[in-house]
Amino acid sequence: MSGLEDGGASSGGSPGSWAIGTSIDVETSLALARACVRALIKLSPDAAGTVRAELRKEAVGLEMKGGAHGHAAATALRRILDDAGQ
Repeated sequence: MSGLEDGGASSGGSPGSWAIGTSIDVETSLALARACVRALIKLSPDAAGTVRAELRKEAVGLEMKGGAHGHAAATALRRILDDAGQ
């Protein structure tokens, strides 16, 4: 059994430590995404418009998927847009 299948217990970690590690990975990914979006938007007006349009499309697609995760991810993308100075 892999560490992912049992919440990390077979790899020596507890399910709690696996959840903490996953949360840190998610937060890190979001921070990197926000930084990349801000950098692209600052690079050029063309890049800014393209990035904003693509993020909006992704948010709409996630909402259309439905479910709590889709809506939460769409909200996260909109926050990234807001943080980047939409």
